[in-house]
Amino acid sequence: MELMSPLFTEAQRSVATHKKCVKALAAVRARSDEAIFRAELVKCANCALLVYKREPAVERLVQFLVAFVTAEDASAGGAEGTDEESLLTFFLDHLVKHHECKDKAVRFRATQMVGLIMNGLAEDAELSEDAFDAVQAAMLARTHDKVPLVRVHAAHALHRLQVPTEEDDPVTLELVRLMAADTSADVRLVALKSVGLSRHTLPHIIQRARDVKPEVRKATYAVVGAKLDPKWLSIAQRVALLRDGLRERDDAVRAACVEMVAVHWLRKAVGSASAVIATLDPEAHADVAELAARELVRVAGMPAELAAGAPWRNGAPRLRVEQALLLRVRFEMWAVGSASARAQLDECAPDVPALVGVLSAHAEQPAVLCELLRLARVLDLSDEAGRRMLGAHASALLGSTAHVARPGGAPLAVVALEVLRATHESELALVREVAELISELHDPLDGPDDDAGGEGGAARAPADAAPADAADAADAALADALARGGELKSQLASCVALDDLDAAAMIKRDIRELEEHVAQLEAARAPARRASDANVHALGALRLAHALLASTSCDARTPEIAGLLAAIILPAMQNAAEPVREVAAVCLGLSCSLGAQFASRYWPVLVQAAARDSAPVRAAALRALADVACTWSPAQLSAAAEGGAPGADGQEAAAECARALCRAAVRDGGAAEPEVQAAGAQGACKLLLLGRVDEPLRTPCLASALCALFAAEAAQRALDGDGARSDGANDGAADALGGMCQFVQLFLGAFRASEQRRALAAALVPLARASAAAPRRTAWANIDVERVARLVAFYAGEAACAPLALAIARELWARPDAAYSAALAKGLCALEPSAAPPGDGDEHSRADDALLAEACKLLRALVGTDSALDKAPARAVAKWLSAHARDAIENGCLHRDEDNGDDDGDDEYNWEAAPVPDAMALAAEEASRGHDKVLELILALCSSIPRHAAARESDGAPTPAPVGRATRRLAKKTTAVRAT
Repeated sequence: MELMSPLFTEAQRSVATHKKCVKALAAVRARSDEAIFRAELVKCANCALLVYKREPAVERLVQFLVAFVTAEDASAGGAEGTDEESLLTFFLDHLVKHHECKDKAVRFRATQMVGLIMNGLAEDAELSEDAFDAVQAAMLARTHDKVPLVRVHAAHALHRLQVPTEEDDPVTLELVRLMAADTSADVRLVALKSVGLSRHTLPHIIQRARDVKPEVRKATYAVVGAKLDPKWLSIAQRVALLRDGLRERDDAVRAACVEMVAVHWLRKAVGSASAVIATLDPEAHADVAELAARELVRVAGMPAELAAGAPWRNGAPRLRVEQALLLRVRFEMWAVGSASARAQLDECAPDVPALVGVLSAHAEQPAVLCELLRLARVLDLSDEAGRRMLGAHASALLGSTAHVARPGGAPLAVVALEVLRATHESELALVREVAELISELHDPLDGPDDDAGGEGGAARAPADAAPADAADAADAALADALARGGELKSQLASCVALDDLDAAAMIKRDIRELEEHVAQLEAARAPARRASDANVHALGALRLAHALLASTSCDARTPEIAGLLAAIILPAMQNAAEPVREVAAVCLGLSCSLGAQFASRYWPVLVQAAARDSAPVRAAALRALADVACTWSPAQLSAAAEGGAPGADGQEAAAECARALCRAAVRDGGAAEPEVQAAGAQGACKLLLLGRVDEPLRTPCLASALCALFAAEAAQRALDGDGARSDGANDGAADALGGMCQFVQLFLGAFRASEQRRALAAALVPLARASAAAPRRTAWANIDVERVARLVAFYAGEAACAPLALAIARELWARPDAAYSAALAKGLCALEPSAAPPGDGDEHSRADDALLAEACKLLRALVGTDSALDKAPARAVAKWLSAHARDAIENGCLHRDEDNGDDDGDDEYNWEAAPVPDAMALAAEEASRGHDKVLELILALCSSIPRHAAARESDGAPTPAPVGRATRRLAKKTTAVRAT
């Protein structure tokens, strides 16, 4: 119509005229026949559908069409009759009909308009059920489009169609899939912004904080900060978000995370920085809480309750751990700031006596004590009296079992030792004082006598005793008896008040019997309690020894350190309490790292503990062994050994340490002892990188274990996104796996030998089987096999390409219906064909030949029934094989017949012995059955033969006629099959 063309022309020039043009087009519609108007409107819309390029004029035309259709729907309401007759429904039906068009421009523009219309409708807009279903089905189909731009707008269109509160909602599930697995970062970004928030989608949203693209990670923090209250997140989720975001290398992502915590979370906490820190559990996650505290202090400044020296005034309330952390962070930022910041520190900071007074007031709060002791590092310690007072208080804390041996006492021992070191002039004087404190902690003057365990207290306790459990049981029985005595005394008083003398006499008799029983319980409780107290003292002494050994610069030959090893650490390795043995193993490893003579003498103790003790002790012993083997070379251990041939002891020690670590790494610890396997794998990776693992230990089994643990750690992180943990895993195991993964990546890239890559290739299929057999909701069951396959394919390189492909082909042939078959098939497609020259040797040629023969068997096995024709394994193998065979033939490394009976010395290709004619015979057989898909795959497999034959014919070589005739016959049969 003549009246519509000027309006559409003007709408393409500027968005500012859209509102006026919409009103004018509505007036034209009111004066025109509805059928004619809709036909003309469709013609104008079709002009935009044909343009794929994002030209400004076309984009403005699309916006104008969407604005008109949505405005007419809102203004018309139900005046036009049923929803099926409305302009909105008509226009949506027209767009949906074109969503499967072969032209990508039409698919893109149709999907774009549908998305803009669905998101531009009013909140109370109504759409018929049929139109809703049609739009939903079309957009769900477009999320699988091969063009990323189409998938982007399909995800945008699904925003108003989802029901995120329903776990099985198809739209929500599809948005989650796009957000997590789409190959395009733009699609993941739009899906992240489009998916609704619910308890079902929240874990998947948080996982995008680890996306490979920074723009997706940045959007994740923006979405979580703007749309989510921190109370909706678990502590583990908050900590995971901040740990990744505040340590982010990309400045834009880190800025988005800072805005989330210092703007959005602070506003929702009513401006209280301490309330934000409290949501992170600062005692359990001190590192992340400190990072967040620095950003909060930088943005919001010092909290009002901590300003102007309030904590140092007399009568001030006790500090909470989050307040102490903010205070310490603020003082540290002032200390490294400008001159004005340092002047503010001098104004607000307390003197040393005042700090000691605050420390005394918080004696029952170890986490607050740690923060306040760290604050002493920025104070002026030039005053001799104040420095002595602070040192005496730190020494008292270190010598107190109530502080060092209690839960959370290990960090307190480390911090107090740092403060004590600042008050001493020499390291040797510090070591002597701390050694005396350790001795007093281990054997206090009022401690257990020799009957509780002889000399050394708990160190000589019997191996099968459980003093802590016995003491707890005795305490529980005594408490029950005392409670019963209180009840009897109340009944006695009631009987006396009622003059019931008979009943009172019976109750008195019961009370006397109960008192005798209490006396017996107290007598039986005393040895168990003394043994339990001895374990507590031993644990405190070992924690202090660990802090000293980890920070001292003194040599192992120092008498105080040697005395600690002989009198406390070694006897504690036989203690009945598992926590004591665990800390003792760590201390023994630190002692061995201080001197080669200790390492050469005591490494068998660590090996024995790593083989026979409980899981926590074994893990600690393995980590200690790894440190010993990495610190001292076999030559150094031999030189320090006492007796024996030079070099023998050192070589034996290094080899035994490596064997212990490799044995722990390859054990099946995925469900039972993950921390032990992680510790062994971490140590094995260290030794591999240093070249201290003998060749017999470098087995495919070890490579498989390292690769599996790498994948299991990634899956564990995915599970931890919603705060869940797999059975048998703990925080220590997760941290060990996280550190181990760095060594695995270095291991995969450091060794380029063909044998190592082949061992890595052999690790993939067992990993896939273990993942399929693992219980649900465990890290092993959630391993991304496809991702690991691509990783292995990337690091395997050309030398291991054929063996890896052969291993995958055999697995797909044997188990085509396995849950991991599609993932392995995609990993197979990621392999690059080998480009080895003809002179590379027979091993490579035999691998290529075996691969071709194996793939032909696989295809023959899969085409036995019609139901197997659509299986991904067959398509993947044929696709990879066609490229690999073509490259192998062109490089002359396929079926070389070096002994063909001729005397001319020329090598020829043994065409008759090749498996390719077998594949072509299979293709002819399948062509007769009408199996078009398999026929095309096998023709692709053989497509390189005629080209190579033509090249040989041009060189004067004879052309193998059977191959050419077979190809021509197959081509004719293909045409016949397609025609039918």
